[in-house]
Amino acid sequence: MDNKEKILGKGFKALRPEIEYADDVIAPPYDVLNSEEARTLAEGKPFSFLHISKPEIDLPKDISADDPLVYRKGLENLESMIKKNILVRDDKESLFVYKISTKDRSQTGIAFVASIDAYENNLIKKHEHTKPAKKLDRINNIKALNAQTGPVLLTYIDNTRLDNLVAEYISGNEPIYSVVNKEKIEHSIWKIDDMNSMNDAISAINDLESLYIADGHHRSAAASKVRESKMNANSQHTGKEDYNYFLAVAFPKSKMTILDYNRLIKTSNGHSNNDLIAMIEKNFKCTLSDHPVKPTQEKSYGLIRLGNGTILN
Repeated sequence: MDNKEKILGKGFKALRPEIEYADDVIAPPYDVLNSEEARTLAEGKPFSFLHISKPEIDLPKDISADDPLVYRKGLENLESMIKKNILVRDDKESLFVYKISTKDRSQTGIAFVASIDAYENNLIKKHEHTKPAKKLDRINNIKALNAQTGPVLLTYIDNTRLDNLVAEYISGNEPIYSVVNKEKIEHSIWKIDDMNSMNDAISAINDLESLYIADGHHRSAAASKVRESKMNANSQHTGKEDYNYFLAVAFPKSKMTILDYNRLIKTSNGHSNNDLIAMIEKNFKCTLSDHPVKPTQEKSYGLIRLGNGTILN
């Protein structure tokens, strides 16, 4: 794939909430809460997107999240919200500017559909392996809905041309959505649908050397597998079909907020505290600390042993 043929992304015909229902539809990503949390959050909210992204909340509590009935229920809920005009399909391709604001900071990116060819040719770069069960869940979800219900989060090395285009567009236009969620985070979205602005932005995206997946490895891997299936079943495949792309939003590297990535190890498998430290020291330099450690540089970690309070840096 030479540079003349390189396509990282393009515009798309979005399926999105009518403006008056945006507050009702907004919901957290499917993978940041369990079924019970989703059920509680969606209680009394018939138009919450959780009825589509986590449809097990509308089925008996003992049902498995990967039961075929769950995916069929998701399709039923999606079709119902389309029929009721809660969700409407744009009639022409657009791009979207997406700004996330908290009391401390904000970050602004651009939403488009990313090329699976670019993903498979490593122009959209990965840094994680995927788990088969999680990938299969997303494959089944996309196939059942014939839709992608959440964007892959991408980042790119800061690009003055693209960043200026985004900044200029939002300075001269009003957002179509501005919604504050229960965590007091404001989500604002601008629609780019005039041809000149769209072409400039798409050209700037496709001139980037690479995009990098920050979050969404299972979503992108699933989209690739679904594309393979649809492509093999389509004797008239051209490469321009919607299934050749996945939903994405890209933020410049300097504006990305990297949140703590904390994990709990539930058992030491019989190893003593000293044994664990000795094992860790085979690959890391360890320093004891008398206070919680928040890493301040690359390739550093903080580790606390609950129970006796031992802290390593």
